[in-house]
Amino acid sequence: MRGILFKEDLFAKVVLNSKTKTRRVIRSIPADFILQGQLGRAAKFYRGDDIRQVKSLYKVGDRLYLKEPYCAFDAEYKKPVLIILGEEKIIYKYDTGPHPEGVVWKPKLFMPEKYARYFIEITDLKVEHIQDISMADIIAEGFELSMKDMYLDAMNQKIKSKLQFIKKWNEINPEYSWDNNPWVWIYTFKLIDGP
Repeated sequence: MRGILFKEDLFAKVVLNSKTKTRRVIRSIPADFILQGQLGRAAKFYRGDDIRQVKSLYKVGDRLYLKEPYCAFDAEYKKPVLIILGEEKIIYKYDTGPHPEGVVWKPKLFMPEKYARYFIEITDLKVEHIQDISMADIIAEGFELSMKDMYLDAMNQKIKSKLQFIKKWNEINPEYSWDNNPWVWIYTFKLIDGP
């Protein structure tokens, strides 16, 4: 099973089921290419005589585990822990509450599946330019307004949500910024109980 990474705030939105879509840059296709078509996880692009075909990393039906920073201890570790797996005790950085002193978090990039707590299943896949995102998709990306923003009129609510999405997009993808309008894979997913 493959893993997938999210920034900490977006990870929390996935776990709370307020984020059900994610966009991932198609790095090998320049923004000025034209989409010729998509079939499943394959997409074909062209610019003049230059034709390129790419495959998405994930496909519909794939089950993925969410990677997060963690720390594994041996069974003799005596402080409170959150999960016990076999002979190892695991704690997770993204959990609230005090963590034991001196914890050295292992990077989420290297988290093995056996320590995973959360899983998603890909339910849909499509391709578009980042700037083609709809308001419904911005909400599905987890950028819904908080209660304190509800005083805004509908137009200002939409603008604020979109600006929050653009800010986060540029933070995560500085070399594929909103203004560059890169091609992206759009993965729709649902939170599931286990692998």
